[in-house]
Amino acid sequence: MQRALVLGGTVFVGRAIVEELRAQGVQVTVLHRGRSGTGLWPDVEERLGDRDGGLEVLGDDRWDVCIDTCGYVPRIVRQSAEYLKDRVSRYLFISTISVYSGQNAIDFMEGGPVHPVPPAEVEEVTGETYGGLKVGCENVVQEIYGNRSTILRPGLLFGPHDPTDRFTYWLWAIAKFPVVVAPMPKFQNLQILDARDLAKLTVIAATRGVPGIFNAAGQAVAWNDLIGHCCRAVEMPAQILWADEDSLRRAGVEPWTDLPVWVPASDPSQLISRVNYDRARGLGFKPRDMRETVTDLAKWLKDNPKEEIKVGLREPRLQEVIRALGGV
Repeated sequence: MQRALVLGGTVFVGRAIVEELRAQGVQVTVLHRGRSGTGLWPDVEERLGDRDGGLEVLGDDRWDVCIDTCGYVPRIVRQSAEYLKDRVSRYLFISTISVYSGQNAIDFMEGGPVHPVPPAEVEEVTGETYGGLKVGCENVVQEIYGNRSTILRPGLLFGPHDPTDRFTYWLWAIAKFPVVVAPMPKFQNLQILDARDLAKLTVIAATRGVPGIFNAAGQAVAWNDLIGHCCRAVEMPAQILWADEDSLRRAGVEPWTDLPVWVPASDPSQLISRVNYDRARGLGFKPRDMRETVTDLAKWLKDNPKEEIKVGLREPRLQEVIRALGGV
């Protein structure tokens, strides 16, 4: 692989993929709207345009692969897939494990059941439509490219440059507050994947030209270990107020929004932390140790301090919850 086109490429996952491509000596072109990250790399060609009706900026150039990092709506993905079908050898689409609709861990394998695609007029991405819309995007890519398509389904992503603040919250809160609320059971596992490891898998799959669908997930890690390393990474011995699901519910604490990446053990979607990624392992995919990512993320946060965070419990709501839980 000598030339790659990345749709997106300046934010989080796309940024990590561009970095990995550059590290492998690939000539990279990035299509983005210019709203963030312009001029990040002197050796990367940028084409500024909107993928929804603005693909003419790509002209008649050809690439070995198109890596689509920002496709959420089937209609829009179809535009790029059709425009590029004679200009790229392979179309690699970054999807999500949220496409799965099963009720058992075995269902979260590449051949497992997926959500139905919403009607064509539904284009708003919400918690209810996200998975189905991504299924629709996958279908479009496979329809147009067949064996020239590769679909990656990553799980929960974290790492430097994450704009969602989902995991960054924990480091930020532990560094900022003397008491932080965390969910029990302490030894409940979750899978979180470094975006840079997804980037490595992406480049491996693109270089080898492998067709098909591949899950990508991190190694299982217990909440207790995760929070403990966050405390060590920010060098702040915050008091952790552990609370069980019933107590958190009574205190009005919401999963994901109040305690980011917390999925209660009673919630069927907890299966997103039991994803099998043996197919990706067969390509040489190996997620790094969680501690490395947490350390790197803490350093990034220190170099890029945040006055406020997008998600999670903050003052004064945090103090209300602590009192409701009988804490200090």
